[in-house]
Amino acid sequence: MFLCLLFSCLLSHALCSDILALFPHTGKSHFAVFEPLVLALAARGHQVTVISFYPQNTAVENYTDISLVGLVPQRVNNVQFAQVENPARNYISMSRMGIEICEKILQFRPVRELLDSDASFDLLILELFYSDCLLGLAHKYDVPYILVAASNTSPEKDSRVGTPAQTAYVSHLNLPLDSKMCFSQRLWNAAYSIFTYMVRVYFTAQDERTLHQLMGEEVSLRKVASDVSLLLANIHHSIVSARPLVPGHVEVGGIHIHPARPVPKDLEKYLNESTDGAILFSMGSVLQSSSFPPAKRQAIMDAFAELPVRVVMKWEDDTLPGKPDNVRLSKWLPQRDILAHPKIIAFMGHGGLLSTSEAVYCGIPMVLIPMFGDQPNNVAHLAASGAAVKLAYKEITKETVLKALRAVLYDSRYRESAKLLSERFRDRPMSPLDTAVYWTEYVLRHKGARHLRSAAVDMPWYQLWLLDVALVLLAGLAAVLFLVFWLARRVTTFISHRLYPHQPGQKQKKE
Repeated sequence: MFLCLLFSCLLSHALCSDILALFPHTGKSHFAVFEPLVLALAARGHQVTVISFYPQNTAVENYTDISLVGLVPQRVNNVQFAQVENPARNYISMSRMGIEICEKILQFRPVRELLDSDASFDLLILELFYSDCLLGLAHKYDVPYILVAASNTSPEKDSRVGTPAQTAYVSHLNLPLDSKMCFSQRLWNAAYSIFTYMVRVYFTAQDERTLHQLMGEEVSLRKVASDVSLLLANIHHSIVSARPLVPGHVEVGGIHIHPARPVPKDLEKYLNESTDGAILFSMGSVLQSSSFPPAKRQAIMDAFAELPVRVVMKWEDDTLPGKPDNVRLSKWLPQRDILAHPKIIAFMGHGGLLSTSEAVYCGIPMVLIPMFGDQPNNVAHLAASGAAVKLAYKEITKETVLKALRAVLYDSRYRESAKLLSERFRDRPMSPLDTAVYWTEYVLRHKGARHLRSAAVDMPWYQLWLLDVALVLLAGLAAVLFLVFWLARRVTTFISHRLYPHQPGQKQKKE
């Protein structure tokens, strides 16, 4: 027995690797998605170096932080409702911001010291967002790398691993569409997908110029992007529409959801004293709830006052004008733990993927006010599933809020749909975290796992979409039609000459 344990320890040590993980997004929710993965890898003996805006509060064994705190403003409850942009403008502005953050990170002294040192790594984990600039690290270290996405992915990102773009029934993550689209919606979806491809091509050129200036060498980001070993996406097909995925595109939706813990005692008492249940209201970690326009804020408060339930509300300020007695405010809430409380019967939020995944996991029906990013798309799918009611921000009044809340509170169909969705979301052979750890170590064991790579990655777009084949087939069809037309003309001419040897009006020659 001792020898078996000793052999197991030696084998575990032999498999331990040096991993560099880089999370450039300034939002807390983005880091929260894959923080469990890097912590789990460290717990399994891997040496993990993490570059992020959210260092650990206490030292963790095998885990080294390179903190980016203070480099740029962090996106924690500092985005106001008036700052929300349309999808196209938001995509462009986020792409610009990605380059700016990349420049600052690569010029940051602790990062420069790491890059200039003789440190080597066996694997890179990079967050996939709007800029490819930081793929320069994959070029520098020349080791396998994994992309992680805190949300669903889009066609211009899926193409890196060869996942097919099915714009006929897979809506772009930035659009408020589900899988059942009419013609105009499919046109919108296709046009926006093409637009994001074009924007990505434009900004990739800027990314390459930035890398050339900062790293002193030419980097083909298109080539580096196509060399990715694995894509881990924080999504699950039970929430969005089913779609074809290549083996190197793995869903780990809900990876951040930990086992429920008891809520604070004062909050426990508040919830347990509710005879009709309670609602959790939270607009996430990026939007500033207190920036709600006064009229809309008061409409929500007036709607809460009409209901017999209690409300637990995330609110950044100390006071809330017009707050009814059945509303309890808190600047921070253990949201996942509260949603697991038996007294919570509905959730009201902005449709962010972390919040909605937690509500889906707990089987809680939702009223969702989508604002930006992937939220409109998340809400469209959840509303289509029957587990949520969409409430447009522009349409917020006391009446619309009441109608939406009464629907999820008193119409049993929403709770039944939420329970069914929860069962589908939970039913997996491995937990999302175990899945992510398994595939990460799979890439390490198989030296980059190049066999997962789809041939589609290396194909020109005209070959991938069979345009060259279609051109030949159309040319062949045109040739056949031309031949048929030519033969028909020849046959009709021959027959007419046989039947009518003298043309009308032609004078006969005298003998």
